Amino acid sequence: MSGAEGLKPDTLPLSEASPPGGARHRADQSLRALEAELAGRDMGRERITVHWILFLVLLAGAFLIRDSPWHSSSSLHTLMEAIATVLAFIVGGLALVRFYSRKEATFLFIGTGFLGAALLDLNHALLTAEPFLIREGAQAENLFAWTWTAERIFLSLFLLASIIAWRQEAKGGEGEAVAEGSVYAYALGLTLLNLFFFEWVPLSRAHVPGLWMMRPAEYVPGLFFLLSFVGYFVKGAWRRDAFEHWLLISLLIATMAHVAYMAFSQTRFDGMFDAAHLLKVSSYTAMLTGLLFSVYQTFRRESQVLGALTQANDALAGEVTVRARTEEALKEGRARLQDFLDNASDLIQSVAPDGRILYVNSAWKRTLGYTDEQLERISILQIVHPLHQKVVKQEFDRVLAGADPRRFSIELLSAEGRVVIVSGSLAAQMANGRAVATQGIFRDVTEQRLAERQLADSKANLAALVENTGDAIWSVDRNHRLITFNSAFSLAMEARTGREPTVGNVPDEIFHAGDVEWYREVYRRAVRGDRHVVLRTDEVDGQLRYFELYANPIQGAQGITGAVLFGKDVTPRVRAEQALRVAKDEAEAANKAKSDFLASMSHELRTPLNSVIGFTNVLLKNKEGHLKDKDLGFLQRVLANGKHLLELINEVLDLAKIEAGRMELVIEPVDLGDLVTETVQQLEGQAKVKEGNVALVARVPQGLGPVDTDAAKLKQVIINLVGNALKFTHEGAVTVRLEVGTDEKTPVAIAVQDTGIGIAPERLSAIFEAFQQAEAGTARKYGGTGLGLAISRSLCLLMGYDLIVESKEGEGSTFTIAMGPRAPRARRPADADGKVATRGPAVHVPATPVGAAVGRLRGFKVLVVDDEADSRDLMVDYLTDFGCEVVTAPDGQACLAAARAHRPDLITLDLLMPDVSGWDVLSRLKEDPELGRIPVVVISVVARDDRSGLAGAAELIPKPIERDELLGVLVRYLPARVEGHDVSTG
Repeated sequence: MSGAEGLKPDTLPLSEASPPGGARHRADQSLRALEAELAGRDMGRERITVHWILFLVLLAGAFLIRDSPWHSSSSLHTLMEAIATVLAFIVGGLALVRFYSRKEATFLFIGTGFLGAALLDLNHALLTAEPFLIREGAQAENLFAWTWTAERIFLSLFLLASIIAWRQEAKGGEGEAVAEGSVYAYALGLTLLNLFFFEWVPLSRAHVPGLWMMRPAEYVPGLFFLLSFVGYFVKGAWRRDAFEHWLLISLLIATMAHVAYMAFSQTRFDGMFDAAHLLKVSSYTAMLTGLLFSVYQTFRRESQVLGALTQANDALAGEVTVRARTEEALKEGRARLQDFLDNASDLIQSVAPDGRILYVNSAWKRTLGYTDEQLERISILQIVHPLHQKVVKQEFDRVLAGADPRRFSIELLSAEGRVVIVSGSLAAQMANGRAVATQGIFRDVTEQRLAERQLADSKANLAALVENTGDAIWSVDRNHRLITFNSAFSLAMEARTGREPTVGNVPDEIFHAGDVEWYREVYRRAVRGDRHVVLRTDEVDGQLRYFELYANPIQGAQGITGAVLFGKDVTPRVRAEQALRVAKDEAEAANKAKSDFLASMSHELRTPLNSVIGFTNVLLKNKEGHLKDKDLGFLQRVLANGKHLLELINEVLDLAKIEAGRMELVIEPVDLGDLVTETVQQLEGQAKVKEGNVALVARVPQGLGPVDTDAAKLKQVIINLVGNALKFTHEGAVTVRLEVGTDEKTPVAIAVQDTGIGIAPERLSAIFEAFQQAEAGTARKYGGTGLGLAISRSLCLLMGYDLIVESKEGEGSTFTIAMGPRAPRARRPADADGKVATRGPAVHVPATPVGAAVGRLRGFKVLVVDDEADSRDLMVDYLTDFGCEVVTAPDGQACLAAARAHRPDLITLDLLMPDVSGWDVLSRLKEDPELGRIPVVVISVVARDDRSGLAGAAELIPKPIERDELLGVLVRYLPARVEGHDVSTG
């Protein structure tokens, strides 16, 4: 509560006692409640659902009946028209009864329309009945159509007029009332005109076969019925009024009878013809149902209104009794007022002009803590804080002099000495024209005022913080006008533009002309709700400085009201970032230089090693027998050390490629069971040559599903793990175990378990680092570079897997390839036929060793293409020894010329050649229609490094190539028949 005009003893609340006329008021309320009850509840959602269902059913029925072979007789038609005539008479009469019971123009038009329609229905039934049908053929067909359509047009026009008449009534005095006589006259005239029209006027053709609907005239009454439906639907009374609900159903049925049924009737008595007549009967029935509901509701309304009026009269009769009780109620009201004052939450007081306290309520005593005895001894000024006593005295004098009340705040002292802040007003209490006391209503606002003071302190602290941050801070409204800003912003703008900003400035008045649009765009984004940060450069004191601008929308009760912006000098950070980017670029350049160096060294180191290993193998054959055992031993050492050096180079290059992110994956479906089995069989020779009894075992479940992976790299990892296990195992077994998931079909891990020397716990984390082994002396005792596990784990991570180890020193180790979910990887390029290139096509290899074919491949011609003379000589030696005829070419151009001239059975191709590279040569060979079928085997030091662009190659073999490996390739790809054994590609 706030201040009041004064608390007078004779002011009483009228909460229970009724004033004169209260009974009449209750009677009016009863009548209004009755009207609301009679209007009914809103059933719009349920009824519109009925309308939609009816529409869909009728529409579906039209599609079902359209092509039906149904064909009835004239008797059924006459029967339906007779029923329609009777229903029309009943509907018309009942509508007029409804009109004269409570005159509404709607029922006048409905009644006259249905009575006229009844006469026209009767006329239609008689003219088309079998005994009375005097026309034949097309004239009879036209008579059926036009007498039907005329009656429907007549009825649809009157129904449309009914909604127009309602609109005129709704306007009240704006239009003239509809004359009953005119409606009857029009109805009678149109009816007679229709009755005699078909006797005098020759009938035109009703059916138009060329149109998509046979009877287009049916759309005229259909349109009028539809307009009537729309009018009554917009009127909205159908939501509560049952009659208008059924009226809409009748109009919907009538509309569909014409536009969906009769318009598509091809001849009398077909399915669409009979359905339309049946729908007309249904339409009349719906209208009759609505009228019955309306009549019932009318009688019910009159009965209930009569009862309500009776109750109102009884209430008015009791008004005398109410008046007699008023005075007693007023007395009770005074007591309730006193109770209200005593129990109000606001502080209410009455004070004499000399300051004596005449009355205070319970809330006043409870808040300030004074007892009745204390209040009798003190004046009001004694409980007012000394700083506010003058204000209170002035306000007392002002209101006692007759001034209007006004709100003010003061501080009071409680009985305990606590300060209580109250807000309210005083008013004078008048008696016999003079002020006898002041009455005041106050509210305890102590907590609110303290909160306001705390808020003010917080604002002051925030302002001090904003002023002393050193960053420019300012805010704008939605129109980009400056609202607030701190000193840092003001000084910065004044230093740059020479102008000091003021509240209300727009960007044009603050910033340089070239910067205005930039700042406006920042403001626009923030006002749209986009919280963002932008970086800006400005020249300050001749130096280029970088500023980070934070723009944040100001969200108020009415939405976004503006934006607040923070400008921070981030020049040191930006310069540090620039230095980091330069360092990063330099590191990337160094990494690229390293990669280029490794690529160059890959060729420069492996090419001579290829020749060393190859020619050493040739010498070890000792064809002439000139070499002694000691010489052969030296050659064995050269061969072993050459292979070891090549292995070391390959591992270093692999690790470098992985670290540089240049290692590519070739993903394809792989049967891991076959891969593991094949790898273990390949390594059995290493197990057999070891001293001691070490078994190499593969445990592979049956029925495994394929896995998308890089078979070559996964095999490389398995070979590394098995090789390590064999190296460090002196007895027992090395077991390669393929583990599956719960479905017993999906591989989830490949474990390599040995019974070797094991790994100390403190070395488990170091073994996957480059050039690290289990112990410092391991390399001296067992050999190796310490790169195998580092490469294996890197390859696993590249494929989306992980390589983990469990080991117990002296008992053995288990390395597990954990095959988790894979990320998408690049697949191998497709060849010209759209197929994926592989290591070679599936071939049938004879069970006999390929060595049996040496000397039996005579007559086959092989073209060797390599720019290195040593490599060509080595290949010539191998192939000549196999019995092949050899042609050589030192470069790509010579290769193409030799291939056309000699038409070899197979071509071996190096990739790294001057002028025309091996990739280009392969592409040209495959595009040549005459040379494209020749199998091409790529033999290069980079064969396993870069497979892109090698689609169509029969085989990819890295240098140095082994003699037996080359022989195996010849066996697979040369169509040789050796003593009945087919070793062809087929």
